[in-house]
Amino acid sequence: MKKWQGLLLALLIAAVPMLSACDMLGLNSKSKKQELYEQQMKAIQMQQEANQKAQEEFNKSLEDGLNKYYQEYQQYQQSQQQQQLQQQGYSVNQTQQ
Repeated sequence: MKKWQGLLLALLIAAVPMLSACDMLGLNSKSKKQELYEQQMKAIQMQQEANQKAQEEFNKSLEDGLNKYYQEYQQYQQSQQQQQLQQQGYSVNQTQQ
């Protein structure tokens, strides 16, 4: 065996326990990946809940605004009708005199 081959073999033999130790410490384990995945899913869920709440608030504000506009528009129409009736009644009264 040549020197470089022996050196490479020694490095590989020394590296195997170190790589295994990394796995035992949890540096490369599925539990870390699972924990990260769960954190990301929780963050996504919280963002979705916040978005849903904001959408509901927007819809409520929109509904309130439309209701207010509708009521004001009805009042405007009624006032216009009353003005027209008063003008027509006034004209009729004037022609009868």
